[in-house]
Amino acid sequence: MAVGRYVASWDEVASLDCDHIAGWGALDGYVGTVDFDDLTPAKIHIEHDRERDTISAFYFSDNGKDAEPVRSTVHLERCPCRFGGTRAFFRCPACQRRTLRLAVLKRGMLCGTCGRITWASRRETQTRRLIRKGNKIAARMGMDYFADPPKRPPHMRPETYARLLTELQPIRAEIERRVARRMAKAKGPLGGLATIVRWGL
Repeated sequence: MAVGRYVASWDEVASLDCDHIAGWGALDGYVGTVDFDDLTPAKIHIEHDRERDTISAFYFSDNGKDAEPVRSTVHLERCPCRFGGTRAFFRCPACQRRTLRLAVLKRGMLCGTCGRITWASRRETQTRRLIRKGNKIAARMGMDYFADPPKRPPHMRPETYARLLTELQPIRAEIERRVARRMAKAKGPLGGLATIVRWGL
């Protein structure tokens, strides 16, 4: 079940990653746009002030005609690295905590805590995490889904296949146990169907 205090995941919102934008020179006097594919806002204009070491972002609150302009200024903190050089961090405009990622929201740029944003994996149930882990192992074995009948790919060494199969079997058994328990508690055939749909089985 999703954690109540979070309203979105990082995959669902436009965001700036400090390490990423520093890698292409955005923290070295850059003035220009940053585009976000299939997200809101679609793009923002940023300016780095060398003297104050701040990033100013200008954008519209959404992609519609009635969007309101938003301006957000973020201070940077550069921390020395162990083997020389520095690493830049954002200072969240709301709480002033140091962070590497800021969400681009209607009320300005905020860290995950202030914007109530988390990683998608944290919003998954334990069963969904098991399914994702099982599917990841299954993909390495050339399977489309963790519940498919296993078959060793021609290019895979028998030792590797045996190891992956050993990793997959307990995960598969635990998923089946959890699903059986939930379906036993479900009232009527529609309840069991809802359980299957919810977990993608």
